[in-house]
Amino acid sequence: MKSILILLLACCFTLPAYAGPPRHKDKGAEVQGSHRLRELRLRQALKNGDISQQEANQLRQARKEQRKERQSDRRQGMEKREKWQKGSQQEFWRERRRQSQRGADDD
Repeated sequence: MKSILILLLACCFTLPAYAGPPRHKDKGAEVQGSHRLRELRLRQALKNGDISQQEANQLRQARKEQRKERQSDRRQGMEKREKWQKGSQQEFWRERRRQSQRGADDD
């Protein structure tokens, strides 16, 4: 009887771990890891003397600029999408008004 109880308790504690992904998983962890890896490689290259401090700073600056450009592109894409959605919604309601006016004119 004790062994069944212990087995049941062990199952209760281990099954939730395999039930699914964690609830509060950090979705950006993979991205942050790649940034950390780049920085680590840069530091290793500096330590080994493969690149100078000035070159390392230039690489960091270039990465920052690329990130800003990508964020800007994303914002522009979102703005275009929002404008398109707003325009399509306005067109939908215009068409609805036209149809209702035609229906009122037919009466």
